[in-house]
Amino acid sequence: MRAKPGIAALIAVALLVSACKLVNLEPFGFETFPAERNQSIPSDSVVWVSFQDSVDHIEAENAAELRNDSGIVEVDYSWEGKRMLITPLSPWVTGLRYVLTLRGEFNLDDGRQYSVDMSLPFYIGAASLLPTLVDYSPADEAIVPLDQTLILTFSDRMDTESFERDFSLSPDQAVDISWNAGGDVVSINPEGSWTGLTRYSGVLPETITDERGVPLVREYRFHFRTLTDISAPVLVRSVPWSIPGDAALTMETLNEDINNNKGIYLEFDRPMDWSNWDSAWTIEPETEFQSLVVSDSAIALLPEAPWIPDQNYLLTLNTELSDASGNSPAANQEIAFTCPIPVQKVLTIEHSPADPDTDLSAGIPAGPIPLNVVPGLIKTHSFTFVLARPILPAELTGYVDSFYLDAVFPSTISPVSVSSVSLESPYRILLIFSGFSEPAADTGIEYLYRLGQRADREGTINDEGSYVTEDWNILFSVGDGS
Repeated sequence: MRAKPGIAALIAVALLVSACKLVNLEPFGFETFPAERNQSIPSDSVVWVSFQDSVDHIEAENAAELRNDSGIVEVDYSWEGKRMLITPLSPWVTGLRYVLTLRGEFNLDDGRQYSVDMSLPFYIGAASLLPTLVDYSPADEAIVPLDQTLILTFSDRMDTESFERDFSLSPDQAVDISWNAGGDVVSINPEGSWTGLTRYSGVLPETITDERGVPLVREYRFHFRTLTDISAPVLVRSVPWSIPGDAALTMETLNEDINNNKGIYLEFDRPMDWSNWDSAWTIEPETEFQSLVVSDSAIALLPEAPWIPDQNYLLTLNTELSDASGNSPAANQEIAFTCPIPVQKVLTIEHSPADPDTDLSAGIPAGPIPLNVVPGLIKTHSFTFVLARPILPAELTGYVDSFYLDAVFPSTISPVSVSSVSLESPYRILLIFSGFSEPAADTGIEYLYRLGQRADREGTINDEGSYVTEDWNILFSVGDGS
């Protein structure tokens, strides 16, 4: 069973209906002067809106607005019966485009309500439409040769003085200007030539007028770009390990990396197209790089891992390289260089008990090499490694971990261990190994041990970038054969 609405609800509905006015969808009657859109009217005219019905003056004035290209125009309103007269406080500007709008709701005395949205553009003092730029050659943003002629075509004969006074190019360029006999086509040529690889912007402001003094309908802008030539870009400088001090650096990290001999700087003879740079070069051996554009003609390459000390590299710039004009080299260009960071390695091994020094500077000696051990319950031998490059105390642990001394023969002998570590100087590491086994005298048996070092970039790299790049090992013998 449906419930009946209460009295309070019926009263609320009645109040709501009585408070609403229905918007009349019939056309709201009014006339205007000017009567047509884009009409030209005399400069002493008074613009008006004449309403068919009596309207509230305040509502009508609030609904009206007059604008020109500079913004809202301040006006004075006056009334003649149902006609609202609109007079600008400043004189009309000859040739200027104005727009009168009437936008809002009008409530009439009989309860009708109308919504109005009207826009009426018009011109002052011009017998015809304002002059316009009807054609421009070359097309906007075209790439042109250095002797290109610019041709502008207007709808009317123009005032040449106002054109030559107010027309502008950026960047500034000296030009020769000539007109056709009809005065509506102007040709613009550079004095000498346009500047190569430049984007020019031309501006035709509204202060340029036709021969009647009527200004352009609006400001016009156009752009064109110039080539230098069709030659391929040339690499003028490649600095493998440092950027010149006067180069423009855009990132502090780049400055730090380059100054620490960690980058490659490439400079070309002209602005380049860096958008295809990643496919325009390769390096052997293959290395991961970050590319950072330093300027429109220079780029820096930063390796993501340390360079390999004393390594020969080959950087190849291929034919996908292109400059800002789209020119590419006809053949690949190769740049060979050697990493100037020296290799870290052991030059000599000194022994205690005294054995002849083991010289590694000319290569790894063939073994087995006799080795004396300190007699006693725990037999020891001291190795002093003389390095090619210095290391810091903080780098000692990683470097020591790269060494090993394995018991090789017979399989029954016990392994040895490091009992003492010392950095005697930046170039000298002392390692004492304990736990050697020694065969019984006069048996003719030799116990064999293999001493070696593993190539280890992370563990052996020092602050100048040197590290061990090759494995090595030497076989030593303990016993009667020593």
